[in-house]
Amino acid sequence: MAENSSGAKAQLRTALDEMQLYLSDSIPPLFFADSVRLLLEAPPEIVGAQVVAWATIQVNPGAQLPTADYIFHAAKKLHMLAELELLPADVVKAWIGSLRPSLIEGCPASDRKSLIADLERLDIDITLSPTSGVEVVYRRTPDEKATERPRRAQQAEGEAIASESLEDVSRNVDQGLRRLDTLLQKLELAEAHIPSTEAPSSQSRRLAADVVAQATEGAENAEELESFLSELRNRGLPATPDGLLGLLAQNLPDWAPPPADAGDTGEAPQAAVRAMHRFISMAENREEGQKRFDELVSTAVDEFNRGSLGRAVTLLDLANQMIEKKEIDGVLSESVQRRTHGAIDRGRLFQMVDEDENAHLLRRFLSFFPLLSPHQLLEDLEAEEDREQRRHVLDLLRIHGADARSAAFADLVKTATGEASFPWYYLRNLIHLLRTIPRGQDDPIDPEIDVLVPMSDIKGEYPLVREALSSLGQLHHERAVTALSARASEIENALTHKGERQYDSEQMYYLLDSTIKALVRMDMPDARRAVVAHGLKRKPELGDTLKRLTWLEGQDLSGEADTVERLVREVRKEMPKKIFGVSLKTGKRTQAVEWMLKALSGTNTPAVRSLLQEISRDSADQPWAATAGKMLRGFERADEGTDSPKEDSTATLSGDLKLFGLPNLLQNLADSQIAGVLRVFDSDGSTEAELWLDQGKVIGARSGRLAGEVAVYQLLEDPAPGRFVLDHLKVPPENSRTGQDPMSIQSILFEGIRRYDEFKRAASIAPDDAHFRSTGKQPTMGEDETDPEIFREVWKQAAAGKSPKETESEVLVDRYRVRVLFEHWVSAGILESAEPDPDSKSSTP
Repeated sequence: MAENSSGAKAQLRTALDEMQLYLSDSIPPLFFADSVRLLLEAPPEIVGAQVVAWATIQVNPGAQLPTADYIFHAAKKLHMLAELELLPADVVKAWIGSLRPSLIEGCPASDRKSLIADLERLDIDITLSPTSGVEVVYRRTPDEKATERPRRAQQAEGEAIASESLEDVSRNVDQGLRRLDTLLQKLELAEAHIPSTEAPSSQSRRLAADVVAQATEGAENAEELESFLSELRNRGLPATPDGLLGLLAQNLPDWAPPPADAGDTGEAPQAAVRAMHRFISMAENREEGQKRFDELVSTAVDEFNRGSLGRAVTLLDLANQMIEKKEIDGVLSESVQRRTHGAIDRGRLFQMVDEDENAHLLRRFLSFFPLLSPHQLLEDLEAEEDREQRRHVLDLLRIHGADARSAAFADLVKTATGEASFPWYYLRNLIHLLRTIPRGQDDPIDPEIDVLVPMSDIKGEYPLVREALSSLGQLHHERAVTALSARASEIENALTHKGERQYDSEQMYYLLDSTIKALVRMDMPDARRAVVAHGLKRKPELGDTLKRLTWLEGQDLSGEADTVERLVREVRKEMPKKIFGVSLKTGKRTQAVEWMLKALSGTNTPAVRSLLQEISRDSADQPWAATAGKMLRGFERADEGTDSPKEDSTATLSGDLKLFGLPNLLQNLADSQIAGVLRVFDSDGSTEAELWLDQGKVIGARSGRLAGEVAVYQLLEDPAPGRFVLDHLKVPPENSRTGQDPMSIQSILFEGIRRYDEFKRAASIAPDDAHFRSTGKQPTMGEDETDPEIFREVWKQAAAGKSPKETESEVLVDRYRVRVLFEHWVSAGILESAEPDPDSKSSTP
């Protein structure tokens, strides 16, 4: 399970640290023997990188030996575990063999040949040479052989034999206590710089929650967990079972990683979430477990009501995961879901509905509660008589997206087939959902037309008919054009009293307007023909039909010669005759010509240009001559390619990151499969970072001096408020590409939140401007760093007294890796604070 994985991770970190101590002769072989069993199962490249890092750091100005000799010394020290019969010889031999590639790769090229030869003859005799780092270095020399076993080996073997009679001590408890002491030392270090007259800082509170989280996550069983929590309470930390989940929640960022794929059993990226899971799972009995689960969901609702949607979703994701894995009784979970639903702040809920950037997170929040599911909300919509409340329910249904659309369509089908009967206003709202929630790319259009056509029958309730006509106008399909054209004819007949039934003329005018506008929006040849045919009927009973032609303004009719010819002919018919050189005109003719010219304004064809030139030449004294001249000038600019670009034509999206949030923005861009370059600006307006996207995936990135994949994570590790602009896609510079394959936003956010979580924890121990000094202890790489070069560069800066912030500006790597190394060294006692003691008094009078 995820909890076991978390415990194994902590144990591996301890084992790697103990290996460094063993290689430096700080602990005897017997003390290391238990840890090495964990290392046997660890990835060899991680263990090998740690060995190389240890060897690299030994080569200081006073060292007498090259790096290759220290690597061989380490290999011999590991081989000695077989010599002392602490591990089977064949196991150790195979293990060292698996480490060989990493050891050789980490060795300077000039010494690799000799190291390879030495490792191949690892079982041959060795000699001893002293060095400034460790007391004894096992070193191969080609011209002499040792005749007796090394003194250090004899001493270690004696200690191993003498220790066999000691009582066995629980290794897990011992490691747990050591881990707890380390965490408490972190807290004390953070609090050391807070004057006693001040309240604890947010940094100290965060670290206190981190101590509780790691102590909880690291416990092996309920008894050990209670021991840890009891010890924390004795130290003054708020580690009581009641309220512990609320404390841990405060350590979460207010954004959530993408939802895990179905069947995913991986652990959460946040330590606080893993600790919550362990805390609930380790309850002494079923009743206590149910109580803790109830508290988890209640805490999520409390966070939501405070405006922390990201935290709330993170907690509900954990609750949902426990339900799916049947870790919580199904009846109980449903009871908790229904009870806590009533505690949701409705004002806060509808406020978040209005903020589009919250949509994908809010959908996950709603999905947890059965009473906010699409099917339940549709039931509420049908029963709700208050129009304003129905609007609120519709807003929630739109957040559900495709699921709500599918459920709404199912009820429309039931109505169309006679299987069910619903109130007209409910049907209208269902059609509204179809219109406002985008159809899936693979969803067929025909079934939708089948349900909309009967709903558009003009004998029905007018609001329902208008909604159906508008929805048909959104369907780019010939059947939809045919249906709308037929409805237009029916409405025209109703207005000219050709039908048997009498209709409300005012309502029919509204329906006719809705139908013609729907045809115009379709932007299809047959639809435009129907609009022109209607417009040229010029029947007073139908209203200003010619004026409705202006709705075609800007549309290109050049591919529809018959329609263009008809309009040109009608314009010429409307132009007044001249008597003795004077035009005879009327107001009605003026309006008719103006309206028809607007219908042709997007059609740059010889026939239209000839008409415009004729008007400019022969009707210069007419009001429509100015319109004709303007159209001609626009066509000429288009022919020359000199059309001035629209203002901000390259920017497709912009906004404020403080409100939108970078993780939310990236998730929305991924959902929309956006292509473009996202530019992020700091508060001063300077470009902080650039992300190149293609189909919602990252293909390139730059952030400060960093480029490629590392720049993506740099941006997420410590996001700052600012502005963003999304421009049209440009190919990223070659050195900014993130790799051969695009990076999915889901994987970026999942890894990003893990790094954010650990970066904030590490920054509590090693703040930006803090200064440290070496304690003289051997520096180690810790578990998270695997690159010896990065390790060495960061240590060089840290040992020189550079602050973490100064180090980040010197080393070409993201802030997370720098800060985690600092945290590891401070926690392990390798670095200590170089700041003045806040309690000490200045000697200056």
